[in-house]
Amino acid sequence: MRKKIMCSLILFISIILTIIFVGGFTTSIYITSSKQSIKTKQQNSEAEIEKVKIDDKKISELDSQNYNILVMGDSLAFGTGDETGDGFGIGLSKLWKDKTNKEIQVNNLAVNGAVSSDLFQVASNESTLLPIKNADIVIISIGGNDITKLKDVQSNLIYNEFQGVMDNYNLNLKNILNLIRDVNETCIVVFIGLYNPFGKEITTDNIKILNNWNYETMQIIAEYDNMVFVPTYDLFKYNIASYLTIDNFHPNADGYKAISNRIFDVLQNY
Repeated sequence: MRKKIMCSLILFISIILTIIFVGGFTTSIYITSSKQSIKTKQQNSEAEIEKVKIDDKKISELDSQNYNILVMGDSLAFGTGDETGDGFGIGLSKLWKDKTNKEIQVNNLAVNGAVSSDLFQVASNESTLLPIKNADIVIISIGGNDITKLKDVQSNLIYNEFQGVMDNYNLNLKNILNLIRDVNETCIVVFIGLYNPFGKEITTDNIKILNNWNYETMQIIAEYDNMVFVPTYDLFKYNIASYLTIDNFHPNADGYKAISNRIFDVLQNY
């Protein structure tokens, strides 16, 4: 009888210890996960802040005696994916050299991952005003990251959220262009239109959204003097495989060269 009681007692204690162990183990996982989650959120937040900081070392006070090309915007403006490192800013400068007797200088203030609100913050920065003032050509690429925020897991754009994002983008774009024109009344502003990097992965309705995005952007650009909208949709539509880098999103060197050539063609009469 005593032996039976002892066995039952040992079993009971074992169960209690197991529960305590499992509970402690689960709690430790939760605490570790929570700390990691907080740390990740802090890192992401810091990355967002860092993303729109201006690196003063990148800003050379453009000499008014030079012919100055200023590039602003997102990763496309930055030149991400171009194996040569040129991007369309330097690409255009090589084509433009016969159109001016001055030395051409390219300044690139683009930020990877930037959306339209980020670009407005960059353009509003006091240290950016001098490069804008001295620029002869300002090339802007923005909006791709705004619109890709509308993607769901099927790579389709969420239609019912489109107009709100578009309205916010339009407001940011107008503020950016007004700021540039207030600082520099005569520079040529070149705005790079969006292409579709997803090919046939998105639906016809979503292609219409992308086209409408470009159309509304073009309408805004048309309201200003010395500003041109440069379409790229047709350039990439039939050359996706040869114009995109391995991430299937950014242009490769050939894609950037095609954009540079298109900009040059549009500006031939300037």
